[in-house]
Amino acid sequence: MKRYANLSRVGIALAVFLALLLPAQASVLQDFNDRATFVGAANSLVNIDFEGTATTPYVNGAHTTYWSNYSTSGGLNIDGISFVGVMNVGNWLYATNASDPNASENYGTGTVLKGPEWNTGSYVSITLPANVTAFGFDIGAMLPSTATFRIELTSLGVSYDVTTAPRPTLTYWGVTTDSAIGEIRVTTIGGSPTQTQLLIDNAVYGLAGGGVGGLEQGPTGETPEVTTILYVASGLGLLYWNKRRRIQPVV
Repeated sequence: MKRYANLSRVGIALAVFLALLLPAQASVLQDFNDRATFVGAANSLVNIDFEGTATTPYVNGAHTTYWSNYSTSGGLNIDGISFVGVMNVGNWLYATNASDPNASENYGTGTVLKGPEWNTGSYVSITLPANVTAFGFDIGAMLPSTATFRIELTSLGVSYDVTTAPRPTLTYWGVTTDSAIGEIRVTTIGGSPTQTQLLIDNAVYGLAGGGVGGLEQGPTGETPEVTTILYVASGLGLLYWNKRRRIQPVV
């Protein structure tokens, strides 16, 4: 009977050990409100400033605004990222470059992407290339310039509320994760002005881990969580403990 009990304990320990070898649940490593700090925590970065995406001129007195319409289900695809403005019915997304210093979308940074958050339930969907584990961007708003947006990492099930600074200051937000980010959605939250619109500039993506001692993971690399390592070690410990109990010294 004792022998079967020992075998049962061995089986349980093996089951725990094998189960814990499965990939760890994806998690956020860190979020950022400063571009320099984010860049230092990532590598293989690609920056998108949206210059050249607004090409149609609109003359208003002494000022010319350039714009382009990307209000389709495909949105704007640039350098591997897809930006889509999603509304309850249809799509809405524009790139704009205003020369008028009084224009609400003029933050002094050139071309920006403008989303449909003024429409209740609308959002901008940002789809990243496979295996991207670091993403950040500058956020602004117009009508008014101070508003709160919810940034959702849909595949990870986490979200962040970010309030924009008054124009002409853009607000930075970024994140690093231990698994592919996939899609990000940006929308307004309750309490924000209903007419506000999201402005996006200088989107950057790459891999988590920067500098000596960073993660330095490759495009298809996975970084095990510390808890997973501890659990695996515990499983090995159970096996060793059970073996010692079976081999008792003869008195």
